[in-house]
Order: sequence, then structure tokens, then C-alpha cells
Amino acid sequence: MSLLPDSASFFEEVQAFFLACRGDGVALADADARLISKWEATGVPAEIICQGIRASLARHVFDGRCLSRPRSLRSCRREVEKEIQRFLSLHADDSRKNIGADPTSAPRAESAANDSPASPSSAGEISQTEADYSRQRNAQRRRQLASLEEEGKIPRKHLDFLASLLSPPAGSSDEGFAADSLPERFDDAVLIFQARCLPFAERAEIVRQAKEAAGPRKKMTTPRARAALLHRCLLNAIRDAEQKRRI
Repeated sequence: MSLLPDSASFFEEVQAFFLACRGDGVALADADARLISKWEATGVPAEIICQGIRASLARHVFDGRCLSRPRSLRSCRREVEKEIQRFLSLHADDSRKNIGADPTSAPRAESAANDSPASPSSAGEISQTEADYSRQRNAQRRRQLASLEEEGKIPRKHLDFLASLLSPPAGSSDEGFAADSLPERFDDAVLIFQARCLPFAERAEIVRQAKEAAGPRKKMTTPRARAALLHRCLLNAIRDAEQKRRI
């Protein structure tokens, strides 16, 4: 995406990112093009779509299919639409605040944007939006950590570990930390630590379901990919068990 001009459209950015991840091709199928148009209509930045594509590619590896590549953008649809929903939910409050804004200011701003050519700052604004999105998600995680501390079920050492995942390393900027993998690991770690607090019978059932979902090891699957698949299936089993308890 860095080789694209500053005036590149939403479609061009998403298409270039997916084709670069896939490693071949020069254009998308018509069905994929229509899917990008649908995502663009939601109003999210192209970076959010690319983040969903990146998550889908990671799942592709976790599932042990590291020798194949996704052939269509539709195979990334589930992860992309999850990122879209997260982005829209985090910005719902901002949208409500803008309802009371001066109605004449928006048309003037939109007109100015349409009359003037795209500038390098527009790309920076999109990147800033993605950074704000990540910081808001991290703020939600900190509130979740405070709630876990109040419950007192998770041991102190585990709470300290979770807190370390939400603290930027020394010498790193907030923007760099927003794109780091540590906050993403926080969500998985919370699920694991909460599952350890369950009765033994429930924990054993979760492990059984995870192994059953993973199935036997496939040929040409590396030990690392197999371990990643088991980890993913374990997290899914924990989520399913939590959902059943809520029902």
C-alpha cells in the first residue's frame, strides 16, 4: 500500500493490500469488488478492512493451511466484518455527539474536500483514525482489567501479567503500541485465566471439545501450526462455554 499514490481510492487500497498478501494476481473478481463496495458504504477507513484481512490470514495459518493461500476476498469476510462492527461500536458515541453540531459546517467541509485534490495529510488522518480506534479498544481492556481485579477470582500474578500487556514498553510511542500485538494477546489471556477458575469438570470438557474441533494432525502441518490450531480451538471452546453459561 505504500507504493500507492496519496489519491488512491478505498477500493484501490484494499485491493492492493489483499493481492500483496495473496502474492499473485492483478485484479479481483467481480464478487470481491462488490464486497469492497459494501464495506466502503459502512464508512470505515480502509485500514480497518486491511486489519480484518490480516486477521483472516493469521487464522489461515492457525488452521494448518500454511501451504495454501486465500483465493478470494470473500474468504476473509468473517474477520473483516468483525473489525467493522468493533470500529462502528467504538465510534457510536462520537456519532451521537456530532448530531448536535452546526448543520452548515458539514456541507462546507464536504464541499472543500471535494473541490480540493487529495493531499498527503489525508493518508495521515486515516492512520490517526486507526490509532484512535486501537486506543479506544485498549481503554475498554483497562476497564475490563479493573473489573477483574474487583472480582478477585484471578490470582495477582496473572493480573500483573495482564496489566503488562496493556503498558507500552519503555521508549515506544503510543501510536506504535496501538498497532503492537501485546494488546491483542490480552483478550486471549483473559479467556485462559478465566477458564482456569472454572471447576475441573468444566475445564476438562472445554479441553475435550477443543481437541475434537482440532481433529487429527494433518500431513505437512508443522508442529508450530498444530500448536496454534489447538490454541485457537481452545479459545473458541472457552467462548462457546461462556456463551452457554450466559444463556
